[in-house]
Amino acid sequence: LEWARHEYGCRIYCRLFEHWIQDKNTAALMDLVLADAEGLMRHTFGHHVVECALDHGLPHHKQQIFAALRKNFLRNAGNRNAAYVVEKAIVNCGPSDQQTMLADLLNHT
Repeated sequence: LEWARHEYGCRIYCRLFEHWIQDKNTAALMDLVLADAEGLMRHTFGHHVVECALDHGLPHHKQQIFAALRKNFLRNAGNRNAAYVVEKAIVNCGPSDQQTMLADLLNHT
């Protein structure tokens, strides 16, 4: 799973998730990778994998990322790498999740 933080390994995960997420083994791999979504989204290369999961992941993957984002929302929004994930989440999550994130952001500014 450390390959998700590797300069080239993150790209392999992204291609897997883009093309084979409907495969149960690929979905299970994404579950394992996203177990550390909070740390991964702040990593220089790992955030690409989390963004790809938001684009191509199953609904429960998106919820898992959303939950990790909300744990330290302001810290994530201010982090150079996690800010990309915040932006992607606002675009790709459902309307209620979007409102919750925007409310979190506005309430803490």
